[in-house]
Amino acid sequence: MSSFLLTIHNIGFIINAVLLFFLIIIVYVKGPDKKQNQLLALGFLSIFIWVVSHVIGVNITDPYISKLVLMPHVSILFISTFLAHFIFVFLDKEKEQRLLILSFYTYSIYMTVVYLAFPDSLITNSIPKLYFPNYYVAGNLHWIMSIVSNILIPTYFLGYMANEYRKQNDIMKNRIKYLLSGLIFGYSLGGIGIPLVFTSNPVVFGFTIDPVYSVLFIPLFSIPFAYAVLKYELVNIKIIAKQAFVYALLVTIVGSAVAILQYMDDTIRTTYPALPAWIFPLGSSLTAVTIGFFVWKKLREVDILKDEFITVMTHKFRTPLTQIRWATESFSTQTKENDSIRVDAIQKANIKLIELTDLLVQVSDADTINFNYNMRPNGIKGVIENMKIEYLHRAQIKDIVLFFDITLDAVIFMDIGRIQFVIQTLLDNAIAYTPTGGAVKVELKEELDKNGIAKNVLLIVNDSGIGFTPEELDRLFKKFWRSAGAFKIDTEGMGIGLFLAKRIVEHHKGSLSAQSEGLGKGTSFIMRLPIYEEKNK
Repeated sequence: MSSFLLTIHNIGFIINAVLLFFLIIIVYVKGPDKKQNQLLALGFLSIFIWVVSHVIGVNITDPYISKLVLMPHVSILFISTFLAHFIFVFLDKEKEQRLLILSFYTYSIYMTVVYLAFPDSLITNSIPKLYFPNYYVAGNLHWIMSIVSNILIPTYFLGYMANEYRKQNDIMKNRIKYLLSGLIFGYSLGGIGIPLVFTSNPVVFGFTIDPVYSVLFIPLFSIPFAYAVLKYELVNIKIIAKQAFVYALLVTIVGSAVAILQYMDDTIRTTYPALPAWIFPLGSSLTAVTIGFFVWKKLREVDILKDEFITVMTHKFRTPLTQIRWATESFSTQTKENDSIRVDAIQKANIKLIELTDLLVQVSDADTINFNYNMRPNGIKGVIENMKIEYLHRAQIKDIVLFFDITLDAVIFMDIGRIQFVIQTLLDNAIAYTPTGGAVKVELKEELDKNGIAKNVLLIVNDSGIGFTPEELDRLFKKFWRSAGAFKIDTEGMGIGLFLAKRIVEHHKGSLSAQSEGLGKGTSFIMRLPIYEEKNK
């Protein structure tokens, strides 16, 4: 029976490790630039480190080596810290709780240093317990981690979440329910193994507290937790899941290889006791690193091939499209009236294809560091004036009031063509998504620092259009994402313009943000660029 329970425990924790890695990839890939996704991925990573060290360490027969392998148990310090920080970011309370968050990190880092400097204060040499070949033995300071990280911090942010629940809208309430259920299951089931750390026979009311039940805490904690974060993200989960599965499978292969080497280590050391104890751990480490490097290299090759494919194909497209354009332009002067209409339609379609091809090139370039920007000082007012007549005409056709308040003529160090693209994107969106009879206002303002000196220029584009929800704000500047309202109005859009615009502005050391009071209440886009200073000339 004991060997059966150990087998169940080991299989369960191996599956948990694969599941955690799978979820880390999904959560991070779905929002690599979102703090809440980063923190959740770090929280899952901390649990992953503990799970892997645990399942290996409790199966090692040498007490000292078992203790060394179990030392990453210290990652528990950061699980609650990352999760607490995540909760405050998720609830938009990070600034309000910043001192508490800082104290959590200070505590985690300080105790980590203490435990690493004095390992026996965390755990001493392992001993056999229940059906485990070896198990944790608590050091004299282990209780601090157990009380603070496993009880006090979780109790605080669980209570905080419960208090915030009644203040939220229905969508947030639903997400908080998933988070709370995951956290409660996680900490209650995950804590089942703690009593065995402090005693060899944890019995309560005649029942043995068996850590085998803790194998359930990963799926019952992490799946609802991740679901609460990802549920309202409009990204193709099938593609991400497929990628994550491949990565998880590769990690499983690496882990299996390490496990086999560990088994060989125990067998050979039993057969040849004269061999130094460090030889096989060193060999298994080098093997794991080699396999990991090979996997990383292959994955990197896939990314490079993908970028090269996009670049080659877009350039291949551009050449025949340009030739078609030249041919239709020369042909149109020699045709009859009806033929000219057809040729004109071909030219417009060709131009559209060229524009789409250029967008693909820009999207590919936006993910690399090879930006060919032609930066020089220029007045931003002049850039807007050059496109003012065109957009006034377009607004008049749609019966939209378009007002320009651009008397400010600040000088910006910029690539004129790219900044013009950003402004065009903002104006195109404002006119496209503002209904007939609406209004659009474009204005330039100075932003002063605390000394009253103008440091930035703000281009603000306000419209009375479709607006967006708070949940949509996080995805507004994502590549290929479009809101349901935008898609209904313009089915041909690609969801690339704002993504590229934000990248361009950030390359100019500025920022691009958006605000809306909700659906149907209009949108404000704010482009912030630093004013060019004389000393930079």
